[in-house]
Amino acid sequence: FTLLTLAPGGSALAWVWDGRALSPRAAPTPGIFSTSSVEAARIVPARLSAFAAWRADSAADLPDFHRAASAVADAFSVRMSRPDARTVSLTEVVCAPHLGRLSMSYAPREDDGHFTVGHTWQLPLSHPQFFS
Repeated sequence: FTLLTLAPGGSALAWVWDGRALSPRAAPTPGIFSTSSVEAARIVPARLSAFAAWRADSAADLPDFHRAASAVADAFSVRMSRPDARTVSLTEVVCAPHLGRLSMSYAPREDDGHFTVGHTWQLPLSHPQFFS
């Protein structure tokens, strides 16, 4: 499990859970953070290349990149599918202390298809000054 935190201004930090401990890890900026447990030396560069091409050709929102899949939704695809594993959801958490709220959007993926229309929860921040 990897949680990527982004701060206003572009700084990023990844938190990686290995099943026993949560550890911080540097995250590249600007760019994307990609992982693969299979053929990482080939798959991660392919995903980075796909992101660079998408970024050059698209003004779409970043979640659209995550929803995209190559012609064959395989291990190289951003919306990954392999016989032993697959991308199962798209989740985004946004902390907006200036608005006094925290939101979480969750869109599950049906089998090896597209992400379904998800749900967004809005949570009020009772002490927004702690997030400044």
